Amino acid sequence: MLASKQVSSTPAREERPVPVMPPGPPRVRNNPISLLRYASKLGRDPIEFQRKRFEAYGDTYTSHVGAISMLVTRDPDLALRVLVEDAANYQKPVAGLGAAQLRRVLGNGLVSSNGDFWKEQRRQIQPAFAAQHVRSYAATMVDYAARWVQRWPQATELDVSAEMMGLTLQIVARLLMGRHVDSAEDETPRLMRAFRASVGGLNAVLPAWLPYPPRLREQRATRELRAMLDELIEAHRRGDAALESDCLLAVLSKNLDQSGAMSREQLRDEALTLFFAGHETTSHALSWTLYLLSQHPEVRSQLEREVDEVLGGRLPTYDDVSRLAYTGQVLQESMRLFPPVFALLREARAEGTLGPWRLPAGAHVLVAVYHLHHDPRQHAEPERFLPERFAPEAARSMHPGAYLPFGAGTRVCIGKRFAQLEATLLLATLCQRLRFELVQPHPPARAADITLAPRGGLAMRVQPR
Repeated sequence: MLASKQVSSTPAREERPVPVMPPGPPRVRNNPISLLRYASKLGRDPIEFQRKRFEAYGDTYTSHVGAISMLVTRDPDLALRVLVEDAANYQKPVAGLGAAQLRRVLGNGLVSSNGDFWKEQRRQIQPAFAAQHVRSYAATMVDYAARWVQRWPQATELDVSAEMMGLTLQIVARLLMGRHVDSAEDETPRLMRAFRASVGGLNAVLPAWLPYPPRLREQRATRELRAMLDELIEAHRRGDAALESDCLLAVLSKNLDQSGAMSREQLRDEALTLFFAGHETTSHALSWTLYLLSQHPEVRSQLEREVDEVLGGRLPTYDDVSRLAYTGQVLQESMRLFPPVFALLREARAEGTLGPWRLPAGAHVLVAVYHLHHDPRQHAEPERFLPERFAPEAARSMHPGAYLPFGAGTRVCIGKRFAQLEATLLLATLCQRLRFELVQPHPPARAADITLAPRGGLAMRVQPR
């Protein structure tokens, strides 16, 4: 007699839906030759590279590069979902394009850390950027700007991008590090130039183990800058009289031995992050703004009238910033056209949905800030320089996910208030006394590495008003 077939009473397990990401270009294989070819195409102009893909695949597409799958979007609703509404599920990536290099050069600072560790670091650093502290920084910012103006001969040609980098470097070194770097013998500007030159480009894409010259320069620049910061931390702990004791690094250095304080290595990572990010982005914002003003004399004239009426010939103060409304709108519009941070990258911690798609855990999401800022559906005539877009009534009608120069949500830039104050005071001080005219024969090209800079500098003629 044949045994009867046993029927299980356990219900069949339902198949979970396979995570589906939007369509996109073919996968780039995970080998050095394929990655190098991809990096070469991407590195020529990442913004134009993305623009062509948006044209081909729509507002959101998937890019498979090596082992990483990345959803790239210019949809403002998806941007808000990732950065604000579901921010807990989207952390800073620990590997992949650009992310690995940021961790190599900046360590585990605020830009790259995650979770409770990030929250504790931000809690310890946040007081330095509170309103009352930022207010106290205004006079120093203006003093440096006024002295910088006096360095320039009458009617001279300058690389304004390099000049703005030098000015903002001095300000952040003094206010956040307590160090004066206006001496010709100071090594800080040289180290920062070498450090900036080593980030981005092929170094952001190729494997970390590949020992080629740009990677070796990156390692050397990072090593030298970290050594300088270690010496600076020790000098603050000793109470070195040559350093200012009212800066962020001085306070955190003296707290190193206290319970709950960050470690020495972590303090160095945070100092390096703030040092780099604290002047790089503001410098580029000012450079692009001066370029745009040179191309739009009607906007420049209106800004000059406001500066003259509000200041009456004196230098600006913190209390003047709220009265320099049009100056602020000019800066906002400049950062729409040329956002210093042109993309925001996150990684999904767990499988979930984003719009109509399911994303697997570990998938990356890139919010294409530049393309959000240039989308005609969000900003009418997006290539025009129109500061009036940011007049109060017009700004209120703007989609909250369509303008993200400082990011959004819990991870909005910690130095946003500092940067806005600095940019407004510096622009008012410069335009009160000087005019800038483009002398190079063509508009500046974009250099989109870690930040969006004028490629090859910005040659301008500077003359008194």
